[in-house]
Amino acid sequence: MLTLAQHPHLFLGSSPDSRMMGELMLGYGVFAFVVLAIIAGLLVYMKRKYTVAIGDDSDFREAQDEGKIEIGFALASLVIVVVLTYFSTRTVWKVGVDSETALEQPDLLIVGHQWWWEIRYPKAGAVTANIAHVPKGKRLLVALESADVVHDWWVAGLGRKMDAIPGETNYFWLEADEVGEFEGACNEFCGMQHAWMRIKVVAMEPSDFEDWVQAQGREAEAPQSASAIQGSRLFQEMSCASCHSIRGTDAEATIGPDLTHVASRSTLLSGKLPYSKENLRRWLHDPQAEKPGAHMPKFLLDGQELDHLTEYLGGLK
Repeated sequence: MLTLAQHPHLFLGSSPDSRMMGELMLGYGVFAFVVLAIIAGLLVYMKRKYTVAIGDDSDFREAQDEGKIEIGFALASLVIVVVLTYFSTRTVWKVGVDSETALEQPDLLIVGHQWWWEIRYPKAGAVTANIAHVPKGKRLLVALESADVVHDWWVAGLGRKMDAIPGETNYFWLEADEVGEFEGACNEFCGMQHAWMRIKVVAMEPSDFEDWVQAQGREAEAPQSASAIQGSRLFQEMSCASCHSIRGTDAEATIGPDLTHVASRSTLLSGKLPYSKENLRRWLHDPQAEKPGAHMPKFLLDGQELDHLTEYLGGLK
């Protein structure tokens, strides 16, 4: 059986919004086919009616029918536009967020960065990156913003696209009807690593989601091993804290992803690498080799310092 994570597609949607948009697109396709068939039939009819056989010496007759054909085509075009506009507008109203709802506190605040997604849960005080966890069957209000350039959030299986525009806040609904993972990506070219600005939405049972969001809302646990303690010191000394936040420590910057529970994530670098301590060490050793153009600089760390830093960050679950 195909899964949405393997084959993300609007027609395989698992939310009310994606199904409505899929039905609209399917209806458009059927309507377009019917119109094409009618036009083809009219062309055949007109060819037969107005074609003059070779050798026919009858007087020339203009094929205008006193403008009836032109009037008919104009009226038919008007009907087509009105019908398509009606169904499109109805779907837009159903999937859109009205101005009054937009004044409420959102369930999720998502901020696009070059090149990763910041995901905040304002009501729970939790922060993560690139992978949004949601409870199955709950319609969530999402506020979407950008920290730099125009990005575009789109998880095809869960509904509409939405632009993240600097200085603006856009709103949309996010809902999953079934448990599973839904893949998406930034759909607005936003620079060198646009292709690796992936999205994953993990839909969970409501009870599992509550456990997850409570765990994500907690402060980071203090390092226990000598190597991890040394790594926490390096994190402050090497200016990592100038860009990243680890709740429960002095690191409170928001330029880069929040790392409070970085080891609990399934991927690194916005989906480019699966999470493992080995991949984390590779990233710390040479960020530009793993993701050219990324805003994280390369620090001159020796092997032992890399081990300490990896041990510390790898313990943040």
